[in-house]
Amino acid sequence: MDVKQLNYFLTIAQEGSISSAARKLYMSQPPLSAQMKLLEEELGCSLFIRGSKNITLTEEGKILYQRAESILNQIKSTMLEIKEASRFEVVRVGIISSIVEKVSKILSDFHLTNDKVIYEITEANTYRLLELLKNGTISVAFVREPYPNGGFKQIKLFEDKLVAVGKDLPENLDLTYLSEKPLVLYRRWIEVIRQQFDSIDIPFDYICLNDDARTTISMVRNGLGVGLVPLSSVEKNTDLDIRNVVDSTISTSVNMVYLPNSYKTTSCSKLIKYIEEIAKK
Repeated sequence: MDVKQLNYFLTIAQEGSISSAARKLYMSQPPLSAQMKLLEEELGCSLFIRGSKNITLTEEGKILYQRAESILNQIKSTMLEIKEASRFEVVRVGIISSIVEKVSKILSDFHLTNDKVIYEITEANTYRLLELLKNGTISVAFVREPYPNGGFKQIKLFEDKLVAVGKDLPENLDLTYLSEKPLVLYRRWIEVIRQQFDSIDIPFDYICLNDDARTTISMVRNGLGVGLVPLSSVEKNTDLDIRNVVDSTISTSVNMVYLPNSYKTTSCSKLIKYIEEIAKK
């Protein structure tokens, strides 16, 4: 198995046919089919379900597709780092969308004294960023608790409280008020929020679960319900009412995480030390 075969395999999977993939790769079909046959023989399994017009992936093929995509991304990132090593260093950073504004300011300040750095930014949710951290696609990630530790070292940046967002909200509101409203919620916080309502023995109802603060804000802005989101994700959204929930104790830590024993460029190590200094203040 080599890089060329993995690229051929991904192209076929994405195009859905050998003929379409061959055209995209600027090669004829027979050698492309032969390469895939060699790959299947090496792996000892079928990767494709060959139909009359289209090709789909077997379960084994789906597994290879996920791994191949990650491997090729790592190779591309590595090649970029090597090419730029004489002039710049690449720092690959993952950021959850709700704190992009804050992290952008941190990186901008860091860059004032570290101007030979190229930043490769990946935006995704916390769990996806932790996966990318484990497989080496990114070097550090700015994420929000809760999440499994997984051997990561973390630096706490700040504590972020949960606030209510909506239209025409009262100045003072509590969990009882929210229990009477359709709520728009973070999917992975649902159990924490349920425990908060259970602690005072009142029910609650939600109309929407999602995985991104931007989605919650968009739903709320269009009148779907009342959202519960981290304060940092709505500080710039002045068109919505932002209210503390007076009897809520829910908050979340925003951390920078990394794998302590993974390879890091000099600039990445400097960034980690810079974040450590910020966290001490």
